[in-house]
Amino acid sequence: MENLTRKEIKIIRELLTWDRRKKTIENFFYNLILTIGLIIIVVGFYYTLVEMTDIRILYITLPSVISGLIMVWVYLSGKRRFKERTAIVSFLKSIIRKYQIKFSELTSDKF
Repeated sequence: MENLTRKEIKIIRELLTWDRRKKTIENFFYNLILTIGLIIIVVGFYYTLVEMTDIRILYITLPSVISGLIMVWVYLSGKRRFKERTAIVSFLKSIIRKYQIKFSELTSDKF
C-alpha cells in the first residue's frame, strides 16, 4: 500500500464503492433501457403492419426503429462497460484478500 499514489488509491476506493453501492442500480438501468428500446421497436412494427396502406405510417416506423436501435446500442455498450468494471473489481478484491488489506486502510487519509 505504501507504493500507491493518492490517485491510485482514489480509483481503487471509487471502484470498491461502486461495487458495493451502485452496481445493482446500474445493471437495472441498462436492463430498463433495453426493455424500453425493444418495446418501442415492437410497437412501431405493430403499427406499421396494422396501417400498411397509409404512407404516413413511415413517420412512425422510422423514428421508432431508430430510437429503439439507439437504446439497444446504449444497452450493449453499457453492459460491456459494466462487465469490464465488474472484472476489474473482482480482480482488486482478490488482491485485497490475498494481501489482507482492510477497506479502512484504503479510505484513510494517511496516503
